[in-house]
Amino acid sequence: MQNRFAEAVISLFGGQVLSFIPVGRKDWLWLSDRALLDQTRPIRGGVPICWPWFGNNGSDASLPAHGFARTQLWQLDEISEQVQGTVVSLCLSDDDIKPDYWPYAYELQLDVHVGHQLTLTLTCHNCDSKPWPFSAALHSYFEVGQAERCQVHGLGGRYRDKLSGQSVIHPGALQVSPPLDRIYPKAERQVVLSTPGHSLLLDQSGMDSVVVWNPGKQLPGDMLPEQAGSMLCVETALLGEEGVMLSPGQGRQLSVTISRQR
Repeated sequence: MQNRFAEAVISLFGGQVLSFIPVGRKDWLWLSDRALLDQTRPIRGGVPICWPWFGNNGSDASLPAHGFARTQLWQLDEISEQVQGTVVSLCLSDDDIKPDYWPYAYELQLDVHVGHQLTLTLTCHNCDSKPWPFSAALHSYFEVGQAERCQVHGLGGRYRDKLSGQSVIHPGALQVSPPLDRIYPKAERQVVLSTPGHSLLLDQSGMDSVVVWNPGKQLPGDMLPEQAGSMLCVETALLGEEGVMLSPGQGRQLSVTISRQR
């Protein structure tokens, strides 16, 4: 889709924003040249939706990593034109997919606001008669030019290093040096990603963590070595200690607005 502010590509498969190009600018998001777009596997890049869990399932490692929302065909609910841009609303519910390993009634809505800024808002509703736990993330892949020349500000001084399994305290900005796989549970609401070309402000709500990831040389099969060095994931996440409990009839919202600072 395109308006006077920007051009965006949104995939119904996964409910996933694949590209966001403000007028006169380059793409803020990164998409692998090896990304498969045939609905056979998750799309590598853009902003995948991780739900109803983040990473591996804690009870059964054989279940799909990052849940099932990113590999389902979402429904287009509405497109509305507003003064400041266009809002595209997608939805996914247990009417569309209800796996045996997730036997709960639910409804997800993703609102994508395309304007001078890019805003993604994921709303999760418990439509069941019993509570259930979940976790979620907006798994944003950013095009950064050279990852080693990037800094991330506002992450807080403590993180859990998923590569070493250790908890680490390191105050100040993160100077990116792949490989990285870190969860920052005390990150600020506003995080700044400084790249060689520009700085992006991530203004988040509903989150309790920020995840930073670049695989370094241990690449997944759908990433090219010559392209991976220009990617950095800075992810808005709602993780909880053991997931977030959602009561019947209750909803939770996770949102990020991405805007250019320079």
